[in-house]
Amino acid sequence: MDKLIAGWKRLEIKNPEKMKSDSETIHQAAQFIAMAGKNFIPEKADDSHTNAKWIVDKNWLAGNEIVTPVRKIRVVLDYPLLVLIVADEDLVPIVEIAMNGRTRQEIFDWLSEQFAILKLDVSGFTPALHYEIPDHPVMHGKPFDMKNPLYYRELANYRTNGDILLRHFTSLVKPDEPVRVWPHHFDDGSYLPMRFKDNQPIASISLGMAVADPYYDEPYFYVTVWTSDGIDYTNKPMVSPPGKWHEKEWMGQVLTAVEIVKHDLSEEQIAVSYRFMEQAIKNAMSLIGVEQKI
Repeated sequence: MDKLIAGWKRLEIKNPEKMKSDSETIHQAAQFIAMAGKNFIPEKADDSHTNAKWIVDKNWLAGNEIVTPVRKIRVVLDYPLLVLIVADEDLVPIVEIAMNGRTRQEIFDWLSEQFAILKLDVSGFTPALHYEIPDHPVMHGKPFDMKNPLYYRELANYRTNGDILLRHFTSLVKPDEPVRVWPHHFDDGSYLPMRFKDNQPIASISLGMAVADPYYDEPYFYVTVWTSDGIDYTNKPMVSPPGKWHEKEWMGQVLTAVEIVKHDLSEEQIAVSYRFMEQAIKNAMSLIGVEQKI
């Protein structure tokens, strides 16, 4: 726990729902990482070629490695500064562009030019993706607009806190499973298959940190379960307060950001988050019939 507390970034915005618009802007910015992965990384069945990894000590969202004829690179988003970076395989920046005040097309053209310089074939490079995300002004030609830099820093802190907590619990349950940021729903999460039949998963747990979405106007931790034959929630277990069961359109245990920032100290914020996640995972294992200590 001491190591987790040392890494936790104290959250300060008491009304986290105010950051929803800024979170949506960052979501749009992160799509350039997904575009690069979709076009220049061999496709994977789980779509993981489009996902990204949170780099805690830099506040960066880094895409997967792209092999070019010149060198290996990664497309990176500097979260609090809203800067898109082409970095080498060791995350040393090569070139970068400030996104604030520029349109989606301008940034795409810049990125395409950088790929061409690296001798990638950009003739088929396109900003089109295979999923839809919420509509946003930048999708209609408006420039990126970084309204409140303080919120971008706070949203980066949520990423860091989510990442360290999720990695901790994932390592206890399934040490080899990664924690990644997925460009579609923009959650930082891990999928943990727990039971198998004929080498195929028949029960799993998913844990993560979601951004503001149609269900909550603020970030939130979640734990959900799945089995091939369905889940009986009739006598569902109690969630560690102030966590709760989410029951609209999907079932899951959630802890919203507003409940975390009621506490001022980092130690208190991580304690309530840790208790929620620990109990939620135990509940999830019970629901899918898995006995495992964490």
